[in-house]
Amino acid sequence: MKLLNKKLILVIASMGIFVEALDIAIINLALPKIEKDLGLTNDSSYKLQSIYVDLRVFSHSWWQII
Repeated sequence: MKLLNKKLILVIASMGIFVEALDIAIINLALPKIEKDLGLTNDSSYKLQSIYVDLRVFSHSWWQII
């Protein structure tokens, strides 16, 4: 594989990791507002966040299978 292709793959993968981390950070910042608006407890909001992250991970895994 050419060096340019390897660098391009590295840049694209790095951008993907950055966007995923940014997405999780945004959810963490928005969670108190969501919690307040929906009247959730801390435990419920933790479960909501875990479900969201799990769905994101498994949805990416699912597309690799297809």
